[in-house]
Amino acid sequence: MEDQKILDRANDFKACQARVIFKWMTTKNLQTLQFDKYPPGSAEELFKFLQKKETTYAKVFAVICGYASLYCVVLTGYAKGKEFRPGDSFQGESNHSWNAVYIDDNWHLVDTKWAAMMRCNNNSTVSVEDDFYFLTDPEQFIYSHWPHQTEWQFLPRKYSLSEFEELPFVKPFYFKTGVQLGWTEKPIIRSAHGVVTWTLKNPKPLKFGYKVMLDNTNNNNNSLRNKCPDLKTCMYQESKVDETKFVFRAPRVGLYTVKIYAKSLEPSDANKNLTEIVEYLVEVREPAPDAAPLPPCSDTVWGPGDKSRKLGLKADTKSGVVTSFEPQVELKFQKTRSMRVMCKLRRHDVDDTILQRCIHVSNHDKITIALSLPEPGEYGVNILVSQPNNKRLYAHACQYLVIYLSDDEKTMFVSEISRGHSADEVDAAIFESDEKEKLAAWNIPAIETLEIQERRGPPKVPTDFELLPMMSESPKPTPSNLGSMVSFFDFTDRLVIESLDTHAEEVSQSHHDSFRDLMWDLIFSRHVTNELAKARLIFRWLTIKKMEDINFLSVEKDSPEEILVWLKTGRSSHAHVFYTMCCFAGLHCKVISGLTKGTNCKIGQSMTPEEYQHWWNAVYVYGKWCFVDSYLATIPLVNKTGSGELKYSFNENFFLIDPKKLIFTHFPDEPQWQLLNDVVTLDEFCFQPKITPHFLQFGLQTMSHKVGVIYTKDETEIQLGFPSKRTGLKFVFSLLADQKVDEFNGIKLNAFGMVECLPHSAFVRVSLPKKGLYALHIFGKEDTPSGKDISFSQVCEYELHQEKDPQKVVCPYPPCSSLMWGPGPGFYQLGLTPGNSRAIVQTKGGKAEVRIKMVKAIQLRSQVKLSQVSASQDLPLVVYKIVENMASFTVVATEKGRYGLEIYARDPDTQDTEDMRFRQVAQYLIECNETVSNISLPKVPPGFLGPQPKFTEFGLRTLNEHDPLIELRSENHIEIQLGTSRDMKFNAQLLQADSGQDASDFIFIQTQPSIVTFLVNIPSTGFYKLQIHGNIAEDQTHTSLGLFNYLIECRKVSEKVYPYPRQLGHWKEGCYMFEPLILHSDMKQDEVKFRTHVPKAKQVVIILDHNPIALKSLGPVQWEGNINLSKYYGTDMKVILAANYGGDEDRYATLLEYRL
Repeated sequence: MEDQKILDRANDFKACQARVIFKWMTTKNLQTLQFDKYPPGSAEELFKFLQKKETTYAKVFAVICGYASLYCVVLTGYAKGKEFRPGDSFQGESNHSWNAVYIDDNWHLVDTKWAAMMRCNNNSTVSVEDDFYFLTDPEQFIYSHWPHQTEWQFLPRKYSLSEFEELPFVKPFYFKTGVQLGWTEKPIIRSAHGVVTWTLKNPKPLKFGYKVMLDNTNNNNNSLRNKCPDLKTCMYQESKVDETKFVFRAPRVGLYTVKIYAKSLEPSDANKNLTEIVEYLVEVREPAPDAAPLPPCSDTVWGPGDKSRKLGLKADTKSGVVTSFEPQVELKFQKTRSMRVMCKLRRHDVDDTILQRCIHVSNHDKITIALSLPEPGEYGVNILVSQPNNKRLYAHACQYLVIYLSDDEKTMFVSEISRGHSADEVDAAIFESDEKEKLAAWNIPAIETLEIQERRGPPKVPTDFELLPMMSESPKPTPSNLGSMVSFFDFTDRLVIESLDTHAEEVSQSHHDSFRDLMWDLIFSRHVTNELAKARLIFRWLTIKKMEDINFLSVEKDSPEEILVWLKTGRSSHAHVFYTMCCFAGLHCKVISGLTKGTNCKIGQSMTPEEYQHWWNAVYVYGKWCFVDSYLATIPLVNKTGSGELKYSFNENFFLIDPKKLIFTHFPDEPQWQLLNDVVTLDEFCFQPKITPHFLQFGLQTMSHKVGVIYTKDETEIQLGFPSKRTGLKFVFSLLADQKVDEFNGIKLNAFGMVECLPHSAFVRVSLPKKGLYALHIFGKEDTPSGKDISFSQVCEYELHQEKDPQKVVCPYPPCSSLMWGPGPGFYQLGLTPGNSRAIVQTKGGKAEVRIKMVKAIQLRSQVKLSQVSASQDLPLVVYKIVENMASFTVVATEKGRYGLEIYARDPDTQDTEDMRFRQVAQYLIECNETVSNISLPKVPPGFLGPQPKFTEFGLRTLNEHDPLIELRSENHIEIQLGTSRDMKFNAQLLQADSGQDASDFIFIQTQPSIVTFLVNIPSTGFYKLQIHGNIAEDQTHTSLGLFNYLIECRKVSEKVYPYPRQLGHWKEGCYMFEPLILHSDMKQDEVKFRTHVPKAKQVVIILDHNPIALKSLGPVQWEGNINLSKYYGTDMKVILAANYGGDEDRYATLLEYRL
């Protein structure tokens, strides 16, 4: 015991010697060192050689250590110095040298040259980085130094030169921060779309910074470089409590250098500067579509953080980047002290004074910042709070980046799918481009906003005001295209429209003595000259005004007053009143007589004027005849109220109706007033699909079936088109057979159809179970922020004729949770992108794959629903895997038929309790129309295979076996590796799938930095379930959580296998066994070499028959020794690997337990 203390003191003395030599060499200016004499071969001469750069710091350190009786060697190899850049390849013999010094029976790494450089760079007496290069941890040293003799890496797994070059280019301070790089571990990042995202995990509070540079080797063309905006404005940083995200949006193609800096927020580090932690080379092949400079705010960090919390502001919105589909955005905060909040809205191309009108701050118990953004784009919200000691002074608390998406960007956000062009997509693209051309072709002068005036009655009419009707001849009718998906709101500003409608409503509430007074008040008193504005004012006055309130002092025969008064008695119509008012407003107008389909009209029914006579208008506005139906624009809500008063609802869609839509419901007596190139006959009109006002309201059009009667044989798919900006549209349908029967053999007829929505189209797919006549009603609704709970309304109706019974049994669709198939709104809100172009996926070889692209780690689950008439009720196997940022669900069909795949998701980073639950975000129809081979798969619970929720949350990833369904054809051994981003503890269980027999003795777990390896031996043929569990190292609950499940099929036992040693306690904390992995009685090997890697151990031993045999230390963590086992084979003796971690020297913790 006394000898050990002497040895400890000696080792401490050696460490002090090495430290003194290291500090002297790194703080002394060796270039100015002078001696009196320089004898040949002396140490003095060596310093002279160093000054002439004829020797190295490593050689000098080794010589001085020799004079101090320290064992020291010089190592040569490659080092990532200040000239190194990510992507460089090392060539030649070596570019650097360093040392390994033997202290405390271990070799330790030292680099005096780089420590001296760090000291000079920091210009301080003692540098933090000095210590990093003294006795450096080999697991950290390998990131910057690679010796030619790889055994001097002192690592359980040796890194090749190519692997060393591919390690992230991190700097010494990186290891002090505890930052985890996540998916961006490679030094070179290649971006096909110009956008690169880094998500860094920081377990302790840190402040970050960044620098972006256009690589000098990228392009020598200065003019191109000068065209780049300030690159600092092309990158933003978003901070959360334990995570920081950087997003770079490249303004053009090229190579960029990105450096990330960090600084501790501990009080002791307050005066320290940001220090570089990692450098990347970013190769951009396409510029980012949204590479505009960021709004000019006070800071480079977006989102609430430590500063806002210290200033007493607790944010409800944790994310610093807020994406909105609507102009109205709210940010809410809790106050932890009395304060006032001031807010500034910023954007590059908009004056601050204009933006300040768009913001409202409510300073109450809870602070609410309400934004009304004027147009799509990116806005910066600067939030300042009053100082605690001086409420007149404001300090910057935090800032948000608010992205208000335009219609085009919404479409991209919702439907960014990498796929080929189907016929539907081509139709949609042509359809959208046609609409833009039609809009551009109609030149309408800007309409001025009518200022709201305080009214106490109608204005007085000037005595010289003369009201005269339009006397010139009207233009002849010609085909007119307004655009099938265009409304009045597409031609002018919404605020202008609201001012017109408000004025019309105010005028409707006043009493006018004459028609002249009315027209003066409505049109001429406000100096309205725009033709479209005049038509709008007349239309809205007529749809608002109560007929019973229309009275004049004098009504002469054939006067305008007579036309208006007759409206009460039915002797006149809305169309005649609209015509009269337009004529006196200076507009050409036409009363059109014809037939209109009522609610009771059936498809194909003969129509007569006696039953379906109607009148509507065409008004001539800036060179185009436009349809208006002011009568149908007022829809009765109820029959009669208790007061006997009718109530009406206004329908916007009967103002400026497109002729191609109006022909579905209105058939004029004069064909030229269809305003169509291809005139529709009465028979064609009668057999068109029956549409409702909601069809017009949603901007729908028939894309596939223009005739309302469809003759079917097998399957029918009806396509409805709509504009891409209507992202909230949803559709359902009902199916009724003859005599309004809604069932077939006890199954609802709706089960024989499905609805799928794409960005431009909705598809209704129906497979009728027997011949007969069916009525198909399609319903729609539009979810908006102000109306998510509105009910579905019918939009159109088709009549289906199944001419004969199907030749095969028609299988109903699976009874899934949602009425619509494909991705839902929640799918896109989580930043997910579908990898399949349609919601229907056909199997190939009995398998169908659904792919989902993720921009961040999202937890996903799935559930399969079977058809109600499925012959087998066995659920198909669903294989879930994640490779990089692509998740996929593979459904293995058990028989022909249809399967419903429901996908559920949650964001592990959410702080909202409601959003922490899994919610359905998509569902896909899997169709198997092929004969499936009889695959006998074991039954596993839904969602069992593949990554489990905690797998994503803990930042794990598969490195080799991505597919959780593994087939071993020629061997019965497999090695599975997982990548880790934090310290973890793992365990695993191997079960025979059918019998449930535990075979976990055939699993061995090996741990390395950032990698955990599972060695699995399969004892017999058949299916086995490998269940991997674990938890983060700092968790003290000893709870082991499910992480990943495999199903392994072993078809051949190529060699006899034996159990691995039992693994206990500390073995799971980074230990690694080189040899032996297995001991068994059949070995008959007398001398067995034990070689292992045990971090933090003071001594490692083999215990045989209660006697410890010490292993020799070869480095900081390596231990080895030869043990004679000849007399123990066949005795069932335990061979125990154990370690002492300090404290009681006679106490050892068992790591592994072999059995002979």
